[in-house]
Amino acid sequence: KEELAQVLNQLGNFKPGDIDKIMLEADQNCDGLIHYDEFVDWLMRPVVTIGAAVLLSTNSLCLRAEKAFLGNPTKAGAGGPARWAFGAEDIIPVRFSRDLMLQCEHTLVVWAHVEALEADWVPLISDSRPNWGFSFGISKDSKFGLFDPRAGKEAKPELANEKVGVVPGKWSMFVARGLCSTPQPTAKGKTEFLVASDDECMRMLGTINCVGSGVVISEFGSSTKGISGIGSVALWPRLLADEELKQLFLWDAVQYECLTEAQAAWHKLNRRRAPKRDEEEEAELQRRLEAAATGKIGGCLDLQEMKLVDDDLPRVVQAVEAAFDSVNALALCDNYITEDGVRDHLAPFMQCLSDHFRLDLHKNLDINRDAEGPLLDIMAKLPTQFGVIIDTRGTGFNGGAIAKLLNQGQQASDAPMSVAKERARTAQREAAFDAAQQTLAAKWADQTDPAMPWANDGPLPVVDIAELAEQESGNPILVVTNAINAMIQKNGTKDFTRGRSLEEIGKVLFPKYTNQKLILRKGTERMEIASCDLKVFDLAQLFSDDSRVENDIRRLIDEGPFDKFPEGKKNELEDLRAYLATAAKAMYDHKAGTQMAWATSGGRGLPENCGTGQLIAHFSYFSYSVRPRTHEDFGFRLREKGEKVDASMVKKGAVGLHAAVESGAVKLEASSGKSYGHNAVTLRLLSASSEPLCVAVPAGTIFQHIRWVHHQSLLVGRTVHIDLQPGQSKEQKLGAFCMNETCCCADDDPMALTALQLKDTSLLRSQGQVWDYFEGLFAKYREEAGFAAGGKKKAGKNKK
Repeated sequence: KEELAQVLNQLGNFKPGDIDKIMLEADQNCDGLIHYDEFVDWLMRPVVTIGAAVLLSTNSLCLRAEKAFLGNPTKAGAGGPARWAFGAEDIIPVRFSRDLMLQCEHTLVVWAHVEALEADWVPLISDSRPNWGFSFGISKDSKFGLFDPRAGKEAKPELANEKVGVVPGKWSMFVARGLCSTPQPTAKGKTEFLVASDDECMRMLGTINCVGSGVVISEFGSSTKGISGIGSVALWPRLLADEELKQLFLWDAVQYECLTEAQAAWHKLNRRRAPKRDEEEEAELQRRLEAAATGKIGGCLDLQEMKLVDDDLPRVVQAVEAAFDSVNALALCDNYITEDGVRDHLAPFMQCLSDHFRLDLHKNLDINRDAEGPLLDIMAKLPTQFGVIIDTRGTGFNGGAIAKLLNQGQQASDAPMSVAKERARTAQREAAFDAAQQTLAAKWADQTDPAMPWANDGPLPVVDIAELAEQESGNPILVVTNAINAMIQKNGTKDFTRGRSLEEIGKVLFPKYTNQKLILRKGTERMEIASCDLKVFDLAQLFSDDSRVENDIRRLIDEGPFDKFPEGKKNELEDLRAYLATAAKAMYDHKAGTQMAWATSGGRGLPENCGTGQLIAHFSYFSYSVRPRTHEDFGFRLREKGEKVDASMVKKGAVGLHAAVESGAVKLEASSGKSYGHNAVTLRLLSASSEPLCVAVPAGTIFQHIRWVHHQSLLVGRTVHIDLQPGQSKEQKLGAFCMNETCCCADDDPMALTALQLKDTSLLRSQGQVWDYFEGLFAKYREEAGFAAGGKKKAGKNKK
């Protein structure tokens, strides 16, 4: 740095801050030194060049057809740009007001309208001296070049290798760029020929080993057929850089109908054109993305120098999202990504991070400062201890932004080591947890509900609840009993109540109301009963237009069957589980429940495959609670009815899964869980929208089991975006953490989308931290209930 300062201070008045910025931009490997290759890369980075308007005012000659010239009227095509018309026998070339000598360095630029070439040589620019004949022109086989009589009697046009390739009837900008190799203007040297006529912008046609330096040009145009018009002629006594030629092309490309306004605006952002990947390169890219998405890549997904553009980023991000927590670095350096790709795809992904991550964007030369703000905002919002690093050296960012995004503070430096230690700690716990699966399954074997008797027997039969209600005078216990029995008789299945009749279960759930009559009204509608787990409440909620039912449900929640947790008492625990599930569902899943979080307008009730009460009941049970605890007790946030996902936390235009399901735009056809970690949750979504949708499943989303199986509920660990076409049914797998060490893993169990979100998403850094958090809460609440950490009553507590 000191050596750089000495050199720069000899060249000019550089401030210390300027030198710091140069160091940040040039020092690509952050070793405090600028190596030769780094200095060359920094020196050759794209810069903003002189504008076309200024270029056109600094040349030796600039003639444009917008104005009359030397008494010749401007000729305009039908509806097209103004031009001088040529290519007819009665039209002669247009003379310059004065002759111009081509200097040792020169750049000639001509806008010409090309037709079918018929003559051997069609001049664009030439001298006017008799018997001489120097000219720039186009040959019959569509090659740009020059004819120089100084070569002697055998002189013939010297042509570029590549054909012009211009479609007849289209405007093109022709460029001849000459450099003489001798001190005085001679024919010795080289001339480059270029053309621009479409979205490719400047295209090199080739170089010849002669130059027009020293000759005089006097006129443009010709009566020879092939060039029907010229729009402008300009000459500079120096070599214009490629970027300057591009600026000149963009200045006129729209009016000459070579580019649309949108195309011209894109090119004016000074972006490079990315080369196309060949079949082998595309296959390698796809291989790496699939390896990441299936958890086969750990650490860094390396996509350096893969010719990536903005349109590639959605599938890159999807692969990293699918990788769950196995990928914690993404190397995208030396590609063709722009600030649009950063803003629309990478920034939404980064702002959802829940752990350390490194994004390497260095040497993406087309990223300009428009992406500084979004990335700096994300860096400011993410917890410092995450140590997130975004390397933007070699982009258009300024030194200050580069320094902040590199995040070289002590906490950021310590983050990778902290992550490694946590991963090692979690790996040990996961190994122990995996080994204990059989033990955990045996522990809860007598505290689970049996599977539905007809679970695998095809479609469920339909029972007319209204008729049964009339037959039993509206007694809800008998209604449910007869409804379930009718279904069982049709399926030929018996003994589904674990040795206890549904009426007996009802007496436990509604001890004060079993013999009272509740008027249930359903009209003549028919319904499907989805599960034998449906208790009195589950059917009673269908008739909640009677306020007395709602009042009875509220009393049910307030007056549970136990005052103390019946630890070790099998029958009482069974009764408690039934009560907790019924009461929690009344609170969270009933349309009149105090915690109902789904809009039910338009006749919609709880969306299919959604529910929250079972999770609250399950976690309350783990806490040794005899009443349903609230979602706040477990650090959850309950969504509001009609709530949309935070737009700043998802990809632009994405709709949250909850909102999509609630509105009916998407149907959650099925959801299931298996194990934990990579691909733990499987969703099947059906789009009911007439437009393409991008559905976001935010990190911290929770899926619950639908009954008492004592398997793990699952917590989505990284935000995932799912693209759906109109009418498309799509299966999507999500990475997820299991939420406690108390139960064994999900085993292809059906699950429901809850209305809950984990508040503190920083817990999603590892499976170990998720376990620590929830097991700590359960232990705390058991302690408050008078039980030690192992679940046994404390000595001296609860004695009569």
